[in-house]
Parts: sequence; C-alpha cells; structure tokens
Amino acid sequence: MYGVAPADSFVHVTCGHCCVVFGMPRKMYDIRSNDGENWFCPNGHKQCFVDAARAATGVEEARELRQKIIDGVESWLQSFDEGNPLHAGMTVEDIRKLVAEFREREKRANALIAKRDQIKVA
Repeated sequence: MYGVAPADSFVHVTCGHCCVVFGMPRKMYDIRSNDGENWFCPNGHKQCFVDAARAATGVEEARELRQKIIDGVESWLQSFDEGNPLHAGMTVEDIRKLVAEFREREKRANALIAKRDQIKVA
C-alpha cells in the first residue's frame, strides 16, 4: 500500500533561480548537502549546495582578481602614450571610457556579490 510521507521527512527549499518553494526529501537533502553534487528544482533549474567556507574563498579570490585588473588598467593608463605604436589608434579619452565602463561593471558585480552574500549558504 502506498502512502504519503510524513511532513517532517521533507525539507523546505527555495530555488535560487525561480524562487519556487518545494519540499525535498530529507534523505536527498542530506546526501546532496554533503556531496555537493547537482540537483534540480521542480522547474528544471540546476542547483547545488556549496559550503560557506568554499563560497567565501571563491568570493575573496574573485575580489582580489578584480582588484589586480583595476590596478593594471590604472597603471597602464598612467603610462599611456599616444605616440607609442603599441597604443596606436587609441586616445586617452578611449582609455578613460574603458576604465569608466570597467568601474561601472565592478560596482554591479559587487552589488550582486553583496546580494548573494545575504542569502544563506547551506
């Protein structure tokens, strides 16, 4: 005879993509939260659990890399010489526009990271 599993054998989970709330069997939740393998929400969005330490390390590495890129661009801009054949076809204004665009993307990336950091990581 088939029956319905007790409510406490499910864990409430929210899809990080479509925000659908659903019940995941406790056993599957425990297995996936330990092994970090992929699973899917009812709407087919790929999910995985990431431990907080690993997530924090990845975020810090991304921030360090972005800072190195910013430092490199700023250093290059300071040494920019319109007469240098390596810089042919670019003006100081072109470079300033690129730097401004990069900084805007940096702000958006930081905002997304901050928003994601507010979400509890399993």
